[in-house]
This record gives sequence, C-alpha cells and structure tokens, in this order.
Amino acid sequence: MWLFIHRPFEIWPSLGEWRIERVYMLFALVSWAVSGRIRWVPNPLHAAYAAFAVVVLICWAASPWNDTLKAQVAVENYLKLLVFYIMLVTSVRTEDDLKKIILGLVAIMGLYMVHSMREFFCGRHLYRMGLPRMIGVDATLGDPNSFSASIVYILPFTVPCWAILRGASPLWRKLLIGYVALSLLCIVLTGSRGGLAALMLYLLIYALRSQHRGRVLTALFLLSPLSWFLLPEHLQNRFYTLIDSSAGPENAQSSAEGRGLGFWLGLKLWQSSPITGCGPGAWMPATGSDVESHNIYGQVLGELATPGVLAFGSLVFLLWSNIRAIKRAYLRNGWEKSFLYYVADAVGMSVILLLVLGYAAHSLYRFNWLWYGAFLVLARGMVDQNLRLEETPRRHFQIES
Repeated sequence: MWLFIHRPFEIWPSLGEWRIERVYMLFALVSWAVSGRIRWVPNPLHAAYAAFAVVVLICWAASPWNDTLKAQVAVENYLKLLVFYIMLVTSVRTEDDLKKIILGLVAIMGLYMVHSMREFFCGRHLYRMGLPRMIGVDATLGDPNSFSASIVYILPFTVPCWAILRGASPLWRKLLIGYVALSLLCIVLTGSRGGLAALMLYLLIYALRSQHRGRVLTALFLLSPLSWFLLPEHLQNRFYTLIDSSAGPENAQSSAEGRGLGFWLGLKLWQSSPITGCGPGAWMPATGSDVESHNIYGQVLGELATPGVLAFGSLVFLLWSNIRAIKRAYLRNGWEKSFLYYVADAVGMSVILLLVLGYAAHSLYRFNWLWYGAFLVLARGMVDQNLRLEETPRRHFQIES
C-alpha cells in the first residue's frame, strides 16, 4: 500500500531505476504463495471484479490505440491492483489482521501528506487557476485534484481507526485527531473545489448520522464562517467559484464546465462504439482532447462502453449489498456497533464520495475501488463467521431440548 500511495520510485529517480516496486511485488507474491495461509473467502464481489477485468482486457485488445503507452500503463496498473486484491482477500484471516491493514492505510496516507506538506512549504507547488496549489510528492496521483481526492476517500476510515484505538494510549487518539486536521488543511491548500465539496458532503452526512447530531451540526455551523475568514483571499476567491463560477478567472469557469463535457464526450464515444468503446487509457486520442475525461461516468461509457457500464454497475450494487448485509446482521442480532460495522460504514461512505466526486474525476481505475472491496469482502466473511459461531450453540440447545 505504501508503494501504491507514496510511490517513492517516482520521487527519487535512483529508486525508479532499480524497479523496487516490481522486485517487492515478486517477493510478496512468492511469500504469499509459500505462506500456507491462503484462504478463499467466497463472495459475489469476486465475480464482479473478474468481469470488470475481463471487460478492460477485451476493450483494450479491440482498441485502435492499444499500442499507446498510456493505454498499456492503464491496463498494466489495473492488473497489478487486481493481483494485490487477490493477495489481500486470501491472506487476511482475522479481525486483528484487518485492523493492522486499516491502521496501515491511514498511517501511510498520513506520511504521504506530511511529506507533501513539507515540500509545499519548501516551495514545491503547482501554479494554476491564479493561485499556488499544493500537490502530492508523487507523479501518478500528485495533481492537486487527485491528491485532494485521495485524502477525502480515505478520511472515512478514521472512524474504524478510532474504534481500534479505544482503550489505547491517549497519544494515539491525539495523533488520529492530528491526521484529520492535516487532511483538512491539505485539501484546502490544494485549492480543489471538488475536494472541498466532497469534504463538505462527508462532514454533513457524518453530522446528520451522528448520535450527537445537534451538537455536531451546531459546531459545523459555528466553525464554517470562522474557517472561511481564516482563509487567504486567493483561496476564498477560488472556493467562491463553487457558488458563482464567474467570480473566478475564465479558465476556472471553463474547467468546471469541462466536467459535464466529459460525460457528453463519453456518450458520443459510446454511440460510435457501443460494444468495446475506445479502450482504457485511450480517451485523449479517441476524442482529440488534450485532457482526460474528468468524469467517471463519461469515462466508463466512452472507454468500456455497454459491457463496462454493466460490469461497473454490478460492482457498485454488490458493494452496497455487502454493506447492507453486514449492517443487517448487527441490527438483527442486537450487536453493539464495533470495528467490522465501522469498516462497512467507511466503505459505504467512501463509495458515495467516489461516485459524487466522480462527476469531476476520471477515477474508474483508482486503487480505492479494489482495496475497499477487499476490506468489505473480509469484513463480510468475519461477520458471517460470527453468525455461525452464534448459531451453533442455538442448534445444540434445540437438539437437546
């Protein structure tokens, strides 16, 4: 996960020459194969991911642009993520193992943000839309919009982390609070309107679902204007374009309009090739555009066409179905909300953010879709195991009676 998020081989060129990511992946695969810990957790999500991968490969093979570097990299990276997904769902066996994975994810993201923050204050930034914007230290997802999206998508997992750290040293909880504060600061400094909108949506949903709804909503209501006036003027002007796009520079307005254009371009590509689309990673040559789709719905329509829409729709439905099954198990059995419940809830919240922010992001092949599906498969398997353990004494009691 650290190699996927922080991507040190993109930061330090000497490490890139050594291809450490491939060396480590081969080492991890061998260790996984000989570990004797491989266990397959049955779940319909496996079939959905397999179907989506098959669609990606078929559309890539049929694409006139399948020999371009971008298309090959898109397919190769997705297959790497799929291999990691298989390793994850077959290696994690206990709830404690899953807790380590979730804590590791948040810790890695924290390290990534700290490194990026340091570079920002040392003068490394991207000047765009009339202001200096914070970027991630890597190249793949270091763009301000991608960087802020990565932060937002992982933010819901601070809730299961809080549950893990219950009873631990107060220092760990303070660090987690610091992580949340750092996340908010980084999102603001990126100047990403989509990232800020997704953050506001997350905070609003969290407040409405909180047991202390009144207090949380009141706190948000009081802190929002204070936070706004603490922002520098150039950031205020940037985020004000969320309400009035004409308030910003002309390129900011055209950027916002381009998000919707991505959907219509995707629809046009689908109409010209409804079976195989233009292929993964072929958006720019297929449309003649100098930018990517910036719209996940246009991306899936244009690049993967009808099979991609069906596969992606099935994937989203099965994610929702697993989340609902876990929550229903807790409700029916009267269990107190615990780590596995919060994992399912965090995945659900992240999927909502992926779908909402997807209107302004070409995030179809992001690692989040596969990783969060793996977390959900594991959590569902553990919940089902707990159900079986509770059912066994009941059956014995009925037989004896």
